Amino acid sequence: MSGQPEKRAFACTRDNLPEFRAAVRRWPELDALVKDLHSSGYLPGLRAVRIELTGPSEVLAQGLGAIDFQNAPSAPNGGSHEA
Repeated sequence: MSGQPEKRAFACTRDNLPEFRAAVRRWPELDALVKDLHSSGYLPGLRAVRIELTGPSEVLAQGLGAIDFQNAPSAPNGGSHEA
């Protein structure tokens, strides 16, 4: 462990669509934002969504499972969430 937090981006793909959809639905603020952007025509669907996480590499290795959904609504305005 290097002690320095890393950043890792997760994009929605065909392979992770079920996991990605579940992650968005468990994060109420993100779910509402995605739905609003989609219904307004600004977002073609989840394939245009990317989630960037910051934290230790061993936590980020969990992929979308690294998101702590109890803390997700309190993420900084930069769109990142400390894992």
